Amino acid sequence: MTDAKAIGYGYTIQGLLEQYYDSIPVNASFFSDLPDANVMASNGMTFAENTVTNVEGLSTQAKLGAKALMEMGGMLGLTPPPCNYTFPMAPNGTAYLMNVFYFEATLCGAFIGLADYFQSPTLNSLSARLAAEHGIHASAIQAMMQPIGFMPNSTMLTPAFTPEMILQDGMEVGKLNTYLGGCVAAPMAPCGGEVSFGPLLSNLTGQSNVMSNSTSVPTMASLRRRHPIRSLPLHNTQVEQAP
Repeated sequence: MTDAKAIGYGYTIQGLLEQYYDSIPVNASFFSDLPDANVMASNGMTFAENTVTNVEGLSTQAKLGAKALMEMGGMLGLTPPPCNYTFPMAPNGTAYLMNVFYFEATLCGAFIGLADYFQSPTLNSLSARLAAEHGIHASAIQAMMQPIGFMPNSTMLTPAFTPEMILQDGMEVGKLNTYLGGCVAAPMAPCGGEVSFGPLLSNLTGQSNVMSNSTSVPTMASLRRRHPIRSLPLHNTQVEQAP
């Protein structure tokens, strides 16, 4: 049951992105406000024309993600909740791409976080694939919008968001409920625990006694006590020289 609710939540937030791409028809004129809109690329198309093609590709990927979640949900007998999505305004191409970045970056972190709510390895794998997909998309859009996307003084990995974080109101990366309208509830973490994310690692705390010691989530400290770090032996590898 936990996996089914988590899939339903995942399908709902994926559906928001899928429908956003479908909500606004785009063409080269729509992206004419971009700084390099009329610059010709190596494929003989302008930057604006290539942006249209890329957005169409992003839309296709969003549909594939929703299809994968729907197929997995169908195996669990899931009927996804109906949602009346709303969307941020996009009067021009620049605003449209900023919205796309916001949605893609948020879904990247949302599916990273959702992986901790699944008990099925297959669903964990799907969540990881979707997180990677959205992260790649967000990075590509960010590269179009600003010259520097990766800071050398960063102290954390890509942000991960719990469902409770995602289901908050606000127009900032990590929050979607303004556009979901409360149509989906947050799934419970495995065994009634609580998931939290630090700069590098996630943590599951407060789980019930249903989770036995053999399946409990170890902390980094307990891992170090059980498995002290030892130097690994070096393997002698001979490289055969070509005659």
